[in-house]
Amino acid sequence: MQRIVVTDKDGVEVLKAGENADHDPAATSILTTIFSQTAQQSEKVEGLGKTQSVLLSYDRCYVLQIGMEMLVISILAGKDAKIGTIMALVPSLKDMSLLGLQN
Repeated sequence: MQRIVVTDKDGVEVLKAGENADHDPAATSILTTIFSQTAQQSEKVEGLGKTQSVLLSYDRCYVLQIGMEMLVISILAGKDAKIGTIMALVPSLKDMSLLGLQN
């Protein structure tokens, strides 16, 4: 993984870590907007249910975005990343989020 950024639903950064942690916040805001709009529109398709995560594949990287109540976690990984392994963490991340909200 190259970077993890946690934002609110409007794309405002709450927490960031990893390589290039000083990245352009405008890019993060744009990616969060893409996630929010994709989630909102896809939930209109009958039978799909609520969007859990979205995987974006680009020429040079993957972006995995996970919706968690009022937050969005964006994980940026290189093309050589084992994206299936990273995606397998999604349920654990969502469980940790719920534990934090209960305290």
